[in-house]
Amino acid sequence: MERAQECLLPSSSDECCSLEVMESSFKELSQETFRAKCSQLEQQQIDDLWRLIKMVYNGATRQEALAARNPECIPDGHVAQVYAKMLRFLKPSSPESQEVSLQEMESAHRVLNAKEVQTELSQAQNQVVDQLRKAIQYVKEGDNVQASIQKVWDQRDAAAHFRLLHASKDFTGMYPSGGADAFARALECLSGDSSDEQCSLEVMEKAFQELDSELVRNECSQAQQNVVDDLWRLIKMMYNGATRQEALAARCPQECPGDAVSKAYNKVLQYLNPCSAQSAVCSLGDLESAYEVLGAASVREKFSCAQNQVVDQLQKAIKGTQGTESVQASISKAWKERNDTARSRLG
Repeated sequence: MERAQECLLPSSSDECCSLEVMESSFKELSQETFRAKCSQLEQQQIDDLWRLIKMVYNGATRQEALAARNPECIPDGHVAQVYAKMLRFLKPSSPESQEVSLQEMESAHRVLNAKEVQTELSQAQNQVVDQLRKAIQYVKEGDNVQASIQKVWDQRDAAAHFRLLHASKDFTGMYPSGGADAFARALECLSGDSSDEQCSLEVMEKAFQELDSELVRNECSQAQQNVVDDLWRLIKMMYNGATRQEALAARCPQECPGDAVSKAYNKVLQYLNPCSAQSAVCSLGDLESAYEVLGAASVREKFSCAQNQVVDQLQKAIKGTQGTESVQASISKAWKERNDTARSRLG
């Protein structure tokens, strides 16, 4: 905690507050068993450290990242005021985020995206402006404002957690006996750079069985839980005929041929995850609209086995809504059936 507090002070030297130091501190502080004992102030400091790390991951210096949370650092008073509002807009838990409109977001973006303003903003401050741009883009693609803000937040958070978990091979002390080795194997299997010989289905199954035990799950942070879940998704796709590389690529919409297909596929990945915010609000029309793009023969013949599994799940969800089930119940049912089938094979 002392190291985290030091890294959050602009007066601390960068030598004492390297990215490695911040990562190491955050890994310790983010464990649920520790956070449960923290005061409100300490919880806030842990969150502030994580925001700092995310900005550094995206190219900012520590000093730039610290200043990016402080609108008063911007000399132009009007720009500083707009920037301060935007910081509140882009935080899903803030009251302002729940009430902001697309018009307000676009108005802020026009001010902050002006060439003369961008050149005055730091790299970290421009990261914030870019997050606003992405949120606006998602709204224009069909998401509501709040879902759009949450999506941008989640994507940035997930990307940073993925990098954090790959930043070090040392997970000692974070798991019960055997858990650290299994977690290292899981990370290796989730990397496209790892050889298939070292990441066979049998290796993945064994690692998942160790990590999925209640004893290990209870000691995992949310980021670590996500890694275990990603490994399970990989296994399920391989059970249904995909290669490991196909299954890894199936989580990346940018791998799809064509912009329209990529956008539709990205939405479907979110719709079909019952835990996502997008799944909770999507309609039958949303599902059918996506299927019109992805279900075309010309698209499916270019898709890998893993990508076509996603389209099959979409089709099952749509079919389920043709009875008495709601869209969300249909999505959950398709998810559960696939999960139960894979569980029976895992044994």
